Amino acid sequence: MLTLGRVWCGILCPEGTFTEFVSHHGLGRPVPRWLKWGGWPLVAFLLTTVYGQLVSVYEYPKAVMLVLGGSTVAAMGVGLIYGRGKRVWCRHLCPVSGVFSLFARLAPVHFGVDRKTWDTTTAFLLQDNAPRWMLTHYLEVNDVFTWLDGLSILFYIGATALVLGSWITLWLHLGGKMLPGRPRQNARWLSYALIPLGGLGVFLGLSSLTVTLLKAEGLAIPWLPQARGTLLALGVLWSLWLGTRMLRNLEPRLLIARQLAVLGMLAPWRSQAQ
Repeated sequence: MLTLGRVWCGILCPEGTFTEFVSHHGLGRPVPRWLKWGGWPLVAFLLTTVYGQLVSVYEYPKAVMLVLGGSTVAAMGVGLIYGRGKRVWCRHLCPVSGVFSLFARLAPVHFGVDRKTWDTTTAFLLQDNAPRWMLTHYLEVNDVFTWLDGLSILFYIGATALVLGSWITLWLHLGGKMLPGRPRQNARWLSYALIPLGGLGVFLGLSSLTVTLLKAEGLAIPWLPQARGTLLALGVLWSLWLGTRMLRNLEPRLLIARQLAVLGMLAPWRSQAQ
C-alpha cells in the first residue's frame, strides 16, 4: 500500500475476488442506505482487531480460520445479496479499507485499470474452450482445464526448472573451478555423477502414478514411503560414490581440489533429492 497504492485490494485480495465473483450469480439487490454508512469500516476494524486478540489469532491456526475465514464468508454473503459485479463489501464494509486508504495516500505509484481490456483478458484466461489435444478437456468427468490453468502449469514447470537448474549448475560450476582446466568443461564432467540420482528420481516420479492407480483399486502399500526413501538414499550414495571415483583419477597433489569439488557437488545432490 505504501509503495504501489491499493494494488492488493484490486488484484490480490481473495475477499474482493470472491465477493465480486458471487455477485454475478446472486440476487443483485441495490445497496441500502444503512449499508453505505461511512463508519462501518472503522467498526469492523475495531471488532476484528479486538476479537482477534481475544482468540489469539497470531498464535493458532484455528483462530486464523475463524477470523479471516469468517470475514471471507461475510464478504461472499454480501456479494450474494447486493451488487451485480460490484465489490460492495470492499467499498462499504471491509475492516481494513479505511487503513489501506490512508496508507495508499503516501504511495508514489498508483495503478489504474482499463476495465474493457481487463474484462477481455480475464474472459480469455478463464475460458475452457481449448481443444482436447492442447489442454485437458473431459466434460463427461468434469475435468476441464482453462487457458489460465494451462498458462499456470507452464509457468510452474518453467520456474521450477529455472530455479533448480540454475542452483545445480551454480554448484557444479563452483566445483569445476576447484579443478584444473576449464570450469565449464569440468562442470559438465562432474554432472555425470548425478546420473544415478537422476535416474532413480525419474523412476520414483513415474511410479507414483502406478501407486495412485493401485490405491484407487483398493490396494494399499504401507511400506512404500520407506522403500521410496531407501531408493532415494541409494541414489545419493551411488552418485557420491561415482563422483568420488571420477575425482580419484586426478593427481595426488590435487587432493584438496578433489575434496572441494566433492563439496561443490553435495549441494545439487541435496536439491535433486528434495
